[in-house]
Amino acid sequence: MTTTAIYIINILLFIIPCFLLLALIFWDRQKISYVKVAIGISVYLPICFLGTVLYYMWGASTILQSLLSLTTAVIGVALFSFLMRYSIWQSIFLIILVKCYTESVNLLTYYVYFLFTRSIPEATQEPLFILAFFLTLLTFPLMYRFCSRLLKPALDCSFSLTTWRVLWVIPLLNNVIYTLIITPSAPIYTTAADSAFYFLPPLWIILTFTTFFLLARTIMAITQNLTLQQKLQLSEIQVTAQQKQNELLKSSIEETGRIRHDIRHHFLALRNLVNNQDITGLEKYFEELSASYPDRPSIIYCDNSTVNAFLCYFRDLAAHAGVDMTLSIGVPETFPIPEADLCIILGNLLENAVEACKRMKSEQRFIRLKMTMSSPLTMIIIIENSYEGDIHIAPDGNYLSSKTTGRRGIGISSVLNITEKYNGIPRFEHRNNTFKVSLLLNGQKNKADKSASAP
Repeated sequence: MTTTAIYIINILLFIIPCFLLLALIFWDRQKISYVKVAIGISVYLPICFLGTVLYYMWGASTILQSLLSLTTAVIGVALFSFLMRYSIWQSIFLIILVKCYTESVNLLTYYVYFLFTRSIPEATQEPLFILAFFLTLLTFPLMYRFCSRLLKPALDCSFSLTTWRVLWVIPLLNNVIYTLIITPSAPIYTTAADSAFYFLPPLWIILTFTTFFLLARTIMAITQNLTLQQKLQLSEIQVTAQQKQNELLKSSIEETGRIRHDIRHHFLALRNLVNNQDITGLEKYFEELSASYPDRPSIIYCDNSTVNAFLCYFRDLAAHAGVDMTLSIGVPETFPIPEADLCIILGNLLENAVEACKRMKSEQRFIRLKMTMSSPLTMIIIIENSYEGDIHIAPDGNYLSSKTTGRRGIGISSVLNITEKYNGIPRFEHRNNTFKVSLLLNGQKNKADKSASAP
């Protein structure tokens, strides 16, 4: 087999696993049409092939090879970030990580060959690419499992974490160190191959993928902690709302007891005035009674006590912040959506609305909430609120948090997850300094309704 053919096979063994990993695992994250994605890949393939050819066949120093390798990677990062729903920082991390995998397979190939022959082979030796082919087949399922089970979930759930602005440096430095020092053609092996090549490749591969594994687990842990904090905050709101409702109920019971105790005395006084035919005294007494017992209509937005407590809590919160809150609630006592999920939706959206109004300098602050049932199993929730400033939207269409710069809004993510759980339809709009959320939720009949309707 000619030297050129062997070079081409080695290059293909380097490029194909990279593209297969990216295509098989991350294809569903494309943000433009499939045709444009295919065009982008077809444009990058020759660039990647040319860069790899120059890397293997160009007799340059390791520093120039490193610059060439990074240039090809940068072009790949720019293209991947343009085609897929990932930030530029995540794209850098991902592309260089996949590149590290193929380079590790190449290093492992040389290492296995060295163990059997006690010599570092030339890149044009025929047994080398055969060994590389079988090692790729052996390691590809492991890399696929790592990317699909751990790396992709970590990327998807942490799109806007500011941590990515730093994490990409780790695989980049890993790649630079590999090209300058660890690669089989590095000068370090020319003088001490027997001593250095025995331990450097396996240690390097273990260190590389242990680092990537720990980074992915750390990202998952950070995201889970943020989600738990959001749930804890929502639980605190639920407890506070229920406590407030209990206080109002206790106050109402005490006031009712006081009225029942005083009413006997009022009847006696009224009877004396009637017996004495004191009309003026009766009128005066009724005026005093009216002043003592002003009209205090009970605030009941809906018959469900839990949701009603939630609405009362946020109404008071809005009033304290100087926000005009209007509620139009037309729902029954029992919902096709569990109370816990409904409270998560209301809690997140109303908290965001109150926070947005608090940040306004203008006094024209408002929140409008409407809840209706379009059918016995379909609930519609519409929340509008005023806001000032810019609305930040990530490239994947998700809204970013206004509390933490660059981070995806966990509250809205929770709302979207619950909406998807009930096969709902979410819609977010913002124009003329008004932010509007419309949700359509499709619930299920509860067991009581099913048994009642059974023949």
